[in-house]
Amino acid sequence: MIESKSEIETSKISWFYDDSSDLVEINLETFDKTIHRFLLPENNIDERISICQLPDNKLFCYGNTIGWADLSGITFIINENYEVQVLPTGTPSLGCFGTYYKDCVYIFGCEFVERFNLINNEIFTQVFLWEWIIYQIKS
Repeated sequence: MIESKSEIETSKISWFYDDSSDLVEINLETFDKTIHRFLLPENNIDERISICQLPDNKLFCYGNTIGWADLSGITFIINENYEVQVLPTGTPSLGCFGTYYKDCVYIFGCEFVERFNLINNEIFTQVFLWEWIIYQIKS
């Protein structure tokens, strides 16, 4: 699914717009704005969904659909052709963020860290943030 690479090169910034399924991209070299509309299992994506740049110009999207009362998560990859691949979902969280490292995306949000392995689509879930930080410092 994802080829392992040491560098990620991108000249764009991406986010979902106004509680919709519209992905906004700004080219940082030309400042051109592009909007892509997606059909997703959930109609509206919270604008605070985490978007993490992956190799091969792909985007890893992880987060929450609209509505605190109906907290449900969604995880998917948008490829370079703007096709969506829905993935298993971890713990829904508003305001989380992710970073890519060695074929995994590490998601930080609220009080936990999740590791999403892009090779086998496995999620290592709900490691409490402070325990994870202390473990990383000691190892």
